This record gives sequence, C-alpha cells and structure tokens, in this order.
Amino acid sequence: MPSEINQTTIINRALQILGSPPVANIQANDRGARAMNTAYKPVLFSILQENYWYFAIKRAKLPADTAKPLHTWLNQFRLPGDFIMMAPEDQLSQFPDPAAQIVEGDFILSNEDGPLNVRYVTSSVTESSFPALFAEAFSAQLAVMTCEQITQSSAKQKNAIAIYDRQISLYKKRNFILREKPRAPKSVWLSARD
Repeated sequence: MPSEINQTTIINRALQILGSPPVANIQANDRGARAMNTAYKPVLFSILQENYWYFAIKRAKLPADTAKPLHTWLNQFRLPGDFIMMAPEDQLSQFPDPAAQIVEGDFILSNEDGPLNVRYVTSSVTESSFPALFAEAFSAQLAVMTCEQITQSSAKQKNAIAIYDRQISLYKKRNFILREKPRAPKSVWLSARD
C-alpha cells in the first residue's frame, strides 16, 4: 500500500501543531513555508541520529581503502556517503570493541583486512518509508524547532514537545527502535586501570 506521507504532509502537520494554516506549495514565500524548508533537513538528520530507527538501517560490505592509516591501525574503510552513525548488529548486540575498530572522519579504522561488514543508520530515506508514528514525531520536532520563528508562543512549543515525547514513547513501545541504545564496550584503557 503506497504511503500518503510526503514532505508536504509532514510540513503541513507541523504547521497544524503550531496552529498555523497549511501551505499548498511548500516552496511558497511565506513565513511558515520558509521556516519549515530551512529546518527540514537538519531536523530530519538530527532525529535520525537520536535512535536506531528500523526503517533507516542499512547494511554494507566495505572494501579496504588503498591508502593506509598513518599509524595505530592497519586498514581503513571509507564510510558510505549516506552514513549517519554505526548501528549494532541487532537488538541484543553490542558495538564492536573499540580495540577492534573505530570511526574517524570519513573512515572506519580497523586491523581487519576486509571487506568489513557494517550496519548503520542511513540518511537515504524517503518520506514514503516513514512509519506514521515517526512522521508524527518528525512533524512535532519540526514544530518545536520552528515555533519561535513562526508563532513566538512558548505554550505552542510546549504542546509540540509533548506530542513529540508521546510519539517517541509509542514508537519505542511498538519496538520500531531499540528500547535502549547498546552501550559501547568499555575502553581498553579503562579496563587496564581496573
């Protein structure tokens, strides 16, 4: 079943939360449309980085780069262009041991030869892939971030925050994101001090 969720419906829902009229054209030159368009991508990438959303998880097999790291590590693997952050292998997994690999700049540094299997949160998502609960949370977060510019109302901003918190809570209950972010393994340096 095709999704009815798109950039226009998300922006209009955010405007509705703020008590502002919807826009027929999201490229319109009015205060609401301009504020939403400016905030749209930064807020989307921010909310994608908050949790491990199942619809935004991707896997890749990364070949070792021909250039070698300057020191400490044997190989480097270029991150995919749509990389936001590493994700654990599954709900019960931990992140790889920091003694085995780390993310640094545009690369994962590791002593493995490769190819390196990774699971990560991607920025290559489309609105049609958004579950309804995520779309509602995203709309509420857009409303929070643009409220001052559009309405100058702290009461409306508090309402948008409450909607966002409720949607995230529902999303977690539905198991669409991990209940708790896995903890990174204890660093080698800290382990040596114990």
